[in-house]
Amino acid sequence: MISVIIPYYCNSNPVQTERLLHRAILSASKELRECDSYEIVVVDDGSAFPPQNIQSEFGYNLPIRFFQIPHGCLGAARNYGIERAKGDYIIFLDADDYYFPGKLSVCIDRIKKSHAEVLMYGMKKVTEYAILTLRYTNAKFSGPISGNDFMTRNNLPGSSCSFIIHRSLLNRENLRFRENSFLEDEDFTPRLLHHCKSVIFTQYPVYAYYTREGSIVDKLSKDTAKRIDIAAEIIERLLDFRSSHSEEPHNGLDRKIDTLALDCIRLGLRDDNWRKVTAYAAEKLKALNLYPLSKTNYSLRHTLYRHLLKCNIGIHTLQIIEKSGL
Repeated sequence: MISVIIPYYCNSNPVQTERLLHRAILSASKELRECDSYEIVVVDDGSAFPPQNIQSEFGYNLPIRFFQIPHGCLGAARNYGIERAKGDYIIFLDADDYYFPGKLSVCIDRIKKSHAEVLMYGMKKVTEYAILTLRYTNAKFSGPISGNDFMTRNNLPGSSCSFIIHRSLLNRENLRFRENSFLEDEDFTPRLLHHCKSVIFTQYPVYAYYTREGSIVDKLSKDTAKRIDIAAEIIERLLDFRSSHSEEPHNGLDRKIDTLALDCIRLGLRDDNWRKVTAYAAEKLKALNLYPLSKTNYSLRHTLYRHLLKCNIGIHTLQIIEKSGL
């Protein structure tokens, strides 16, 4: 069985937010209808305006289970869904988002045949409200390799919504999300991949990522200093996690931690008050012994930024690069 877990939270614009939820449910059901069995688990995270029409609109036609819990942020809703999901495979879908038609089912078929613990697929940001159809026809998969090897060779995407996860991995390592916090995916996905013995991956665009005005992500994007604070807390937790697993291969965790450090600097460079905020990010990272940036050449970008951050002219050049969106 496949379990798709959809956290839901609405404190304003209930009509629009519920319409997006309905879109998410329909896109998941269309992708999963060819599976032997599936369920859609909707968890309302203590909304001021909980969804009103889930059971009446879908309940008799689709295998939907609906729960309401006290507000604990996205992590709490996902954890609640994991505990109550019946599927052998767990997939996360945010209520704002949807699946491109005809894509997810290909990935589900592949992970079942491969017996991998995790399959990772591509995400594409969308701004249009309507469901888009992409013209990609052939999915090219790589792997399986260990999660550590994947993180060592690649920049790990932050979102947990880009994974199909075998439930046995979540249970074996007691992997759950941090509750009552933001950017919880950046804390969860490195631990997931660190423990993963076999991952298959593809750039195949399966997931449509939609940022709704007024969403948590939208609000955080407007408060750079707060986002840097949260990122620094996540980095500190990952450093503690790495220390507790120091006898295991952790090259992948090293890269993820160093990439998050670079992301903090990049956030500062994009801010309107970029000199002050970039300096603030650097001080946060110095306290974690992560600035200056690691000398490991993870990528061309990491190497370029490490060198240019050594002087004021270089920092100003990087600010121009970030503002231009390169």
